[in-house]
Amino acid sequence: MILGIVQARMASERLPGKVMMPVIGKSLLHHLLERLELSEQIDQLLVATGPGQENEVVRDEALRFGVDCPRIDVDEDDVLTRYVMAAQAYSADVIVRITGDCPLIDAGVVDDTISALAENDFASNVFDRTYPEGLDCEVMYMDTLLKLDRLVKGPEREHVCSYVYTSNRFSVVSVMGDQDYSHLKWCVDTEEDYERVAPMLANGILPYEEMLDKYGRTDEAPGDGSATSSYREANGDDGPEPWGSTADEFYEARVRRKPERFIDTEGWS
Repeated sequence: MILGIVQARMASERLPGKVMMPVIGKSLLHHLLERLELSEQIDQLLVATGPGQENEVVRDEALRFGVDCPRIDVDEDDVLTRYVMAAQAYSADVIVRITGDCPLIDAGVVDDTISALAENDFASNVFDRTYPEGLDCEVMYMDTLLKLDRLVKGPEREHVCSYVYTSNRFSVVSVMGDQDYSHLKWCVDTEEDYERVAPMLANGILPYEEMLDKYGRTDEAPGDGSATSSYREANGDDGPEPWGSTADEFYEARVRRKPERFIDTEGWS
């Protein structure tokens, strides 16, 4: 069974709560899951989030979309254990790792990475990057994940697979495109990224090559740089977004309207 695991949590050093930021009435996590559902190879999807009340909103969003999000009560920074426990619970043979900051993930690119695994331990389009940052996909067999669990110690467990790239213990295949677009940034780490990605999301799900044709092959934000006006124009909606127009307004509104989900907000700004 091929299990797609999306790691997503509310904590973020640069943009807290980003996975729940809205574009045309859908969270970034929702957009990501919509795209992953188009994969022809993934048998089941789930979201792996951290412990704590602040992450209940992530779990609610996954369940609302119809994707399971099991409670895994381990240290929030021990993401590797989160993957192992989820993969074991679902009896996965192959694990596809996707991070929650990639709402523009492309199912075709994911399927190509899965197909490349074959007799290797690990397949990735990250190590020798040619795809835009934000289409990141790593695929491994269960034995590889368990081996990582045995070998990786300390803070490196937060990054799950980084040990694969720095050791010689695994056979790794790199999945590369025909041309190098690694200079493009399609992930969301900052509010500037959000402004860039929002209008791209608002125009629907397009295949990777069509995205390049529509939005250009240089790392410039489409439109005028205003995510709010861009996605409202695309959606035909002049009214206010339910959770605020900018990242700051969204986050403040979310905390204000869902106080029971955000008990301790110190250090989140």
